[in-house]
Amino acid sequence: QCLAAPSGWHLLGRTPVRTYQLHRDPTFLTEPGDRVTFFAIDHKTFAELDRAAEAGEIIAEQVVA
Repeated sequence: QCLAAPSGWHLLGRTPVRTYQLHRDPTFLTEPGDRVTFFAIDHKTFAELDRAAEAGEIIAEQVVA
């Protein structure tokens, strides 16, 4: 038996990273073909990063392979 339910990226968890901000340069942090890796952080770190991101800081790391 199959049960219909909403699904998508929100099932992964939360991130303090703002991937899109209209008034930031760059507006989008990712481009087609980019790889994105999520990792666990504690509540305190999340709150600190969330405040920084809200202030417009880019808190994501860019790794060039």
